[in-house]
Amino acid sequence: MTWRPKHLIEGRLDNRTPGKVTGWLLFNLPYKRWLKRNFWVSLDLDGDFHEDVRGMVLWLLPDFEAKGKQAFGPECSPEALAPVQRGVVGDITAGLPLGRWSEEVSRAVLTRQELRWDKLGLIGHEREVLRREVISAHRQHIEARDRFYPFTSFPYVEFFSEANGRVVLDPGSDIDVHGDRNKLKRRRVKTPEELFADEEQRAAAFSHFMAGGAVVHATHDACTHSG
Repeated sequence: MTWRPKHLIEGRLDNRTPGKVTGWLLFNLPYKRWLKRNFWVSLDLDGDFHEDVRGMVLWLLPDFEAKGKQAFGPECSPEALAPVQRGVVGDITAGLPLGRWSEEVSRAVLTRQELRWDKLGLIGHEREVLRREVISAHRQHIEARDRFYPFTSFPYVEFFSEANGRVVLDPGSDIDVHGDRNKLKRRRVKTPEELFADEEQRAAAFSHFMAGGAVVHATHDACTHSG
C-alpha cells in the first residue's frame, strides 16, 4: 500500500547536505481530543531532491483541501506512519523549470537515455529508431521554446521508508523554497551519469516496494473519501 497522509500542518525537508534529506512533518488529527491532535514525524533519508531544488530547504504548507474532512481511507491516516522515517528519497520536486529546452539540455537528456538503453541491452536498428524518436521529440520542445522540468511541473514529494514503504505527500501549490538562490546557481551541476544513478536509486526503491520488501536501502493515486 502507498501511504498518502492527510491533515498536514507543515513540514520541513532539508537537502543542504549532499546525498541526505532530513526534516520533519507535522500533522493535525481533527478526530482526536485537542491534547493529542498534533502528530510529528521525523525524516532521515538518503538521496537528493530533483535538480530544481537540490541543495535547498522545502517548507510544506497546510493541506487546506483536507481541512475538516475525516472520511479518508486508512492509507491517508498520519497515525499509520512510524514517528521516525528512515529510508531513501523518491521523487521530490517543487515543480520549478530549469529554463527552456535547448540543444545542451537535449544532449544531456539523450545521454541519460543512452545509459538507460545500455542497461537494457538495446542495440542496432531498434536503438537507432528510438534515438531518432527521442531527438525528434526534443526538437519539438526546442522549437516551441517549452520550459524544461527535471520531473514534473507541479510539487511532488515521495520517499520510501523502512517502516512504511512508499509514502507520497501532495502539497499541491502549497510549498515554499528556502535557501541561497545565488549559491544554488553556483552549485556543481550533476553529470548525466550522476543523474542516471539517482534515477536508478529511485527505481530500485520503487521495485523493492512493489516486490514487498520491508527494508529500503542501497503516480499519483487519489485517496477515496468514504461516507
